[in-house]
Amino acid sequence: MQIHFCTPQYFFNISQKFPFIVYDLREHQHGYLKNSIHVPYVHQVENVEDVQKYFQYPEQQSEQRKLERLFQTRRRNYNFFVPFDTSDMFSLLLKDRVKGEGSEISDQFSLSLETVTKWWHDITKKLPYKKKHKIKSRAYTMVMQDDDDELVDSDSQQTILHLKKHQSIVSSKKVIELQEITISNGPKIKQRSASQPKYVGSGQGSLHMNSELFGVTLKIYEIFHKDKVRQLFIILDPIQIVFGNHSFLNYEITKNRGFLDKTFPNEIIENKLYLGGGDHAKDTEMLIDILGITHVVNATIEIKNYSDQLKYLNVKIYDEPHIDVKQYFEEVYQFIENALMENGKVFVHCAQGKSRSACFIVMYLMRKFNWGFEKAYEFVKECREVVCINEGFINQLIELN
Repeated sequence: MQIHFCTPQYFFNISQKFPFIVYDLREHQHGYLKNSIHVPYVHQVENVEDVQKYFQYPEQQSEQRKLERLFQTRRRNYNFFVPFDTSDMFSLLLKDRVKGEGSEISDQFSLSLETVTKWWHDITKKLPYKKKHKIKSRAYTMVMQDDDDELVDSDSQQTILHLKKHQSIVSSKKVIELQEITISNGPKIKQRSASQPKYVGSGQGSLHMNSELFGVTLKIYEIFHKDKVRQLFIILDPIQIVFGNHSFLNYEITKNRGFLDKTFPNEIIENKLYLGGGDHAKDTEMLIDILGITHVVNATIEIKNYSDQLKYLNVKIYDEPHIDVKQYFEEVYQFIENALMENGKVFVHCAQGKSRSACFIVMYLMRKFNWGFEKAYEFVKECREVVCINEGFINQLIELN
């Protein structure tokens, strides 16, 4: 039996085109993903019927009926599990091990149940942390501040959470940033805030540790697998980190703000590179205000540049096999690379997001990650199902090998 993990990028792309359902195992919901069933305080479950007893549906009858239908058709849908609200040492170490099994920009990972279970036990044994366990070159950094404090990242306010010390997090504080940093280089920490429940302990009304919630997730995952549900994925990132990068995925907020009718381009590199069509290019509110796009590659003759707030590169070509598209490869590559180095976000589009724009995306991945054509093309098609590059462009991409 394989356990499938995925990144927020994978969830984002799947949610654009396929029916899905989310099982949210967090005890306290601070925002939630679309199509979420809250499943808190689960214990002693042996089958799907046992799990259903813990389902907590939204108050709106229409939402409840929709989720009930999705659950009834779960074998045909994508099923996602959300075990973590915010990061702790367990979730950080687990994510590091899982991602170590994939490539630099993998968005899904498959590991045997035996391997994942062993990792779960091994990491859990280190909680609370033993004095002999030392940090060599890296540490996990937390900054704790009062709610009214201005967010700053000075050295004096950074607290290294040593492995030998366990610290409770109370609701009157904000936890800022939960990412791994290299101490010797001392880069600035990208800050994200998240609230936590007041108590650390066990039982209803308190916070179970992430290691406990992950154990429950594995149990339910196994039950669903025995129930012949095959599209099962555990979202690796804590949900507050997901909302920090993709605020529009917080259904609690977006359902009342008119975002639900919008369609989004597909994410190729998480929070950095996107692929789509002319309809996406026209919706500059979505590009700028929701996704935070700063640069656009317009690979068309027929579509204009819609906003003076965006930096454009217009490659004026038709989607014809005889076009010499490779003459633009260097210019497009440098445009994307420079934008990302400036911490920008790039949207690449043509009319339908199928051939011209996809060709440039595949080219970028081949050069950036030293991938062969087949690997890059398959990855892009997984991210955006409609991709179909014309034969002439494909031959020119193959020459890059």
